[in-house]
Parts: sequence; C-alpha cells; structure tokens
Amino acid sequence: MTTVSTKLITGTPAVLCVPHFNQVVWDFATYNGTATNIYQIFQCPEDYVVLSAGYEILTAGTATGTLDLGKAGGTELLSGIALDAAAGTKNQGAMAAPVFFSDSDTIDVQINTATMIVGKIRLWWIGCDVSESSTVHSLP
Repeated sequence: MTTVSTKLITGTPAVLCVPHFNQVVWDFATYNGTATNIYQIFQCPEDYVVLSAGYEILTAGTATGTLDLGKAGGTELLSGIALDAAAGTKNQGAMAAPVFFSDSDTIDVQINTATMIVGKIRLWWIGCDVSESSTVHSLP
C-alpha cells in the first residue's frame, strides 16, 4: 500500500460546507394564501443546494387547498401538501435528489385549488452554500 501526502495536492483547499436549518411558519389567519399565487419565502444565494425539506401542519385548514414548495419556476421540493390534514401531520418530503441553485433564486410556495384563510403550517429545509466563498480550511 502506498501513502500519498495531501501536501502534494494543488488547487483549492478543502471547503467546509455547513448545512443550515431554515424554517417558515405561515399562519393563514394572519396572512391569507390566495389560490394560484406564488409567494417567495427564501432568497437562495448562487451555488446553494437544498438537501432535504419537510413540513408540519400546526393547525388544520378548513379548505381543501394544497401547497407546493419549490424552486422558482422549476423543480419542486415538496408537492401537493394537503393543507386540511390533521394538526400534527409531519412529513419529510420525498425529494428525488438534492436541488441545486446555480444562480441566485428563491424558494417559493404556491397555493393550489383553494384560498387559505384558516390553518397554520411550518415549512422547513436544510441547505448549504457550496460556493468557493464558503469557509476554507487547509488540508493537513
């Protein structure tokens, strides 16, 4: 077996990518969710990746609306969340793969099929900045 010194490797040193937990709580009684409107809830920097996403129904809605969480005009992180589900319903969405934002863009919510005036939902996602401007650490 041959041991190779990492001191021989040239180029960019190892970059530490620290995942961040983000969440938004939306109370429809305070801020109505109008059907088919798109709401920008988070500004992602360039070179940002969403690793996982999920939700929790805090108060069941009285309308049969659904909600999509996703990249502006593109890939959905979560789709078809039933807003009239029982309080306490939780789910880590079934994302097929991490979602990469090559350019600065937003994570959006779209309310489908019904205007929501009752209900409360917590949306969360874990993501990290994978640009070269992240904290840089040298290899040993």
